This record gives sequence, structure tokens and C-alpha cells, in this order.
Amino acid sequence: MDYAIQEIGFVRVQQTGTALVVEFQPTTARELAVIAAFYEIAERAPETIVLVCRGEPDGFEIFRNPGRAFRRIEALIKRNP
Repeated sequence: MDYAIQEIGFVRVQQTGTALVVEFQPTTARELAVIAAFYEIAERAPETIVLVCRGEPDGFEIFRNPGRAFRRIEALIKRNP
């Protein structure tokens, strides 16, 4: 799964108790995968969202507000055309 996230641009969304873990590589995440993750987060309405950003080094961020998590993901994946 690490290869799919880091090289192909997949986004992993995994429920862990009342938290939802969203794992992705900001530099390779595909737009469609990110949009699908947004829908999954909205549908599950978790109490906590944990962002796991793969890279050097890996980054971890915790959110209690889905809107803030969405904005942070969007900021992390923004690329210059």
C-alpha cells in the first residue's frame, strides 16, 4: 500500500475507533483520489481526522473539524500548473 500512496497517488482512508486516518503523499496525490477522500470523510463524519502526509519526514496533523482538515489537505496538494 505504501507504493500505491507514494508513487501512484492513492489516498488511504481508514477508520480507527472514532478517528479517521487519511494517508497521502502531497506531491503525488491524484485529484480524483483526494475528491473521493473528501466524500468519504464527509459521509463518515468522524470525531477526529488524522492526516498522515508521507514524505521526508512524514508529517502528522490532527483535526476535530472536517472543514479545517479539507482546507489543509487542499493547501498541501496545491501544485503550480
